[in-house]
Amino acid sequence: MARFKGKTIEEATNRGLEILGVNRDAVEIYVINAGQAKFFGLYHVAAEVEIIIKEQSQMVQPMMVAQAVPSLDEPINVAIVSTPNNDEQALLERQAKNRERWEKATDEVIDYLVTILGALGIEGDLDATWGQNTLNIQFETATEGLLIGKYGRTLNAMQTLATAYLSEAGINHPQVMLNVGNYREERNEKLERLAYRLADKVVSLGQSETLEPMPAFERKVIHSALADDTDILTTSIGKEPFRCVKIELSQAAIARLDA
Repeated sequence: MARFKGKTIEEATNRGLEILGVNRDAVEIYVINAGQAKFFGLYHVAAEVEIIIKEQSQMVQPMMVAQAVPSLDEPINVAIVSTPNNDEQALLERQAKNRERWEKATDEVIDYLVTILGALGIEGDLDATWGQNTLNIQFETATEGLLIGKYGRTLNAMQTLATAYLSEAGINHPQVMLNVGNYREERNEKLERLAYRLADKVVSLGQSETLEPMPAFERKVIHSALADDTDILTTSIGKEPFRCVKIELSQAAIARLDA
């Protein structure tokens, strides 16, 4: 038997069936917790079910007495069921444990963020998905400005806290990306335009430019935007949380000016 969690009983059940690789007819399902709705329409207390695989004898249907017995001249099709070896079984068990640990950590970090949002008096909805070792959380709220904060500081601070929370929960090198509406997309576009404008200024005046302190994921936008500009060199300087990007002439550009 095993227990599985989800936002709803249905989601927890489907998750368990997928992990166990069985259908509903092959198991018995018991509801441990129906879940409890809290802020943002989330289930602050996750729904939990216990799934028990039925005994093989319960799933095998008795043969019909009138069923024809094949003659010795007729070919008999025999289904060969492969069972995983010890290494494969250990891998499957490890994957299941890791998946369960990630799901538990995700539920906990969402509860953590919901508690913060409740304290701030922010209402709305959110959607959380995992991808490329990154937990992407999309907020939809009428009070976007309050959640984003000046220059995104409130949103970035919550993102840092959520990342630290997952790390403490045992997730290796977790990344969390919080977004409100289209804020991240619009912010990235602004950063790219800023990078191009400052790069032109550096080339024109021959003087370096240093941007304001930014989180690593925003500095990456600057570096990526100017990566193909052979006249420009970008480096991150300083210590967190005051690390920033410096834009200066590349050695190739300086050599051409000195020639």
